[in-house]
Amino acid sequence: MTTNLMGLEQTLSDERLAKLAAEDDLYNYPPTQEELNGMARELLAYRKESSEPVADVVAWNKPGEERKCDIRWRRFDIAPGPLFTAPPLQLVPTGWKLVPVEPTENMVVEGFESEPDSFFSDSDEWAKYEAMSGCEQAAHKARLCWAAMIATSPSVTNEP
Repeated sequence: MTTNLMGLEQTLSDERLAKLAAEDDLYNYPPTQEELNGMARELLAYRKESSEPVADVVAWNKPGEERKCDIRWRRFDIAPGPLFTAPPLQLVPTGWKLVPVEPTENMVVEGFESEPDSFFSDSDEWAKYEAMSGCEQAAHKARLCWAAMIATSPSVTNEP
């Protein structure tokens, strides 16, 4: 679950919500209890935030200017920028990470070097690896590669 800059929590991505909304067979492919609870919390937070004003439109009358109104913020911790009824929510849930579409060279190298090796791996780890079946070894290598590539992927900040 992520929390955006306005304090609203987002449990599901827009893609997951769209899938659930379009699903014809929710009986056989139901959302999890965690997803249902998260959707309810998110909807309640959205309703609360969207019902509370963040600014007031006030009359404006300054000679030489065409505008007839201005906006006065109710909250002083808000930086100038677009005004939304409810702010856009972040799409990256907690525990997830944005990664490039194409892996960086460092990601590829680290992923490749994560494979267990009889010369470079710890002897106990190598013995455990050797005792695995072929499928278990493949899954283990995939997890090691994934973890190494994710750990070395570039970071993305959510700052404007």
